[in-house]
Amino acid sequence: MNRSILILICDFLLVSLLAFSTVDINKVAEEGSDVRPGPILATNRVDSGNDLTAVMRMALDEERKNRETLIQELAKTRETANQKQTLLGEKEKQAQTLQQQIQVRDQETVRLLQQQTNLQQQFNTAQANLRTLNQQLQSSSTESLMSKEKLAAMEAEIRKQAEQAAALQQQLAQMSKSNQAV
Repeated sequence: MNRSILILICDFLLVSLLAFSTVDINKVAEEGSDVRPGPILATNRVDSGNDLTAVMRMALDEERKNRETLIQELAKTRETANQKQTLLGEKEKQAQTLQQQIQVRDQETVRLLQQQTNLQQQFNTAQANLRTLNQQLQSSSTESLMSKEKLAAMEAEIRKQAEQAAALQQQLAQMSKSNQAV
């Protein structure tokens, strides 16, 4: 229970108790046997209804102030909560965006690694083909060189045989001349 309400209730009970007890004392004095008139004291008699009304108004004003304060605090708290919720939403969106970017980059990395692997395989294949072609070229060059040497040797042999044939032809022609002359 709120403290101000509790104080208000206690005040109300005390004022009520005082108001009713004063009335009872007066009744007892009237009914009593020997009542001596005593000096009448001049007191500021407080009207209990006015006191109670004043106390109730004060309590009501205090409760209104407390309520307004609570309403303002609630509004501030709601505003703060809304701001935090908005910030949280923005942070979550940023986190999702970053997560998507990370996934895209991971996929790009995987694609690039596959492409690099393919290019490496193509390079290795090209290197192997280059070595094979170099070996074939060397073999062809060697065969060509050997063919050129054989060709040169055969040409030399043909020339030699042509010279021998020419020499034999001359000898044959000389022998024919000498046989005809004889």
